[in-house]
Amino acid sequence: MSGDKEQVSLQYDDNTYEDTDPSFLIWRITGWQIPVEHFPMWVKGQHQPDAKVLTSPQGWINQLQPSCVNCGDWLINYDNYKKINQIWLPHKIILHNKENNSKLIIRVNSWS
Repeated sequence: MSGDKEQVSLQYDDNTYEDTDPSFLIWRITGWQIPVEHFPMWVKGQHQPDAKVLTSPQGWINQLQPSCVNCGDWLINYDNYKKINQIWLPHKIILHNKENNSKLIIRVNSWS
């Protein structure tokens, strides 16, 4: 998935889909309700102040249960942290939807 504030596109099964709303686009293609607006924080291992968080001894987030609207069914697990420009960032993020038992696995090859 890539895009900006006005348009997003998603490549899936050798097809490209476009929309103005990333959450609606994912729902339209997969049927999953994913609160995409929180991805920029979640992917970096960050969270909202009222989220439930389990951390490692190093202070990295191991597991996140967000508390935002439409986030209650999601549980996020982090793994494979690496130091990038003096910042520890996860390279494997697993989003698990407890309602429908689906998983979205994000593997980060590089950060910029």
